[in-house]
Amino acid sequence: MRSLFAALAVLSIAVPAVAQDAAVHTVETSPGFRDAALKNFQGYEARLSTHCPTVTPDWNAASHKIYGKPVTGADGNLSNATWVESVPGTACGEHRRYRVLVTIRGGHAAVAPLLPGESIATPQLETDAQMPLIKATAEFVPKGQTCPVDVLETKLDGPVPAVARAAWNEIWTVRTCNRILNVPIRFVPDVVGEGTSIRIESKAVTVAQ
Repeated sequence: MRSLFAALAVLSIAVPAVAQDAAVHTVETSPGFRDAALKNFQGYEARLSTHCPTVTPDWNAASHKIYGKPVTGADGNLSNATWVESVPGTACGEHRRYRVLVTIRGGHAAVAPLLPGESIATPQLETDAQMPLIKATAEFVPKGQTCPVDVLETKLDGPVPAVARAAWNEIWTVRTCNRILNVPIRFVPDVVGEGTSIRIESKAVTVAQ
């Protein structure tokens, strides 16, 4: 699985920009969509070691990045579309840049979790990176202790790839054993096939605070 840029299909029929924005806005401001997104944000917090029960999203500051070309049906509603919805918020005093991946196929919408921030890794790549993250940050775990690795933020470290099979770099901010670490990650798509290598050097991990 490659980046969102490469992995998400480009649909063949474009919607004019004004109609496209209006159609997406209709979905992203609907109570059903916001409820689904909020459940994803709450699920993310529940998986962290802090287990914060209170999530406060700022829907007024939400934004989206569309991938491919949305298609609308005869009724003007989206029938096929893909975008990433970004919603800033807070959880127990900590700032978040929550995100979800939104896909609409045949008029049916689905919302999938993404890590906070601006990563362009697919949900599967985010999952695949968990074990390399644990290994790369192991030296920061005191001997005899076991601590989870919480990904708090993701940032691009350089430009978005201009072509589908180009490598890209990110920096993920994680928390383990009450220490905040910055972890550089390089994603390298296979020359042939759909796989992507995830490269993390433990010596490149630094303490953020």
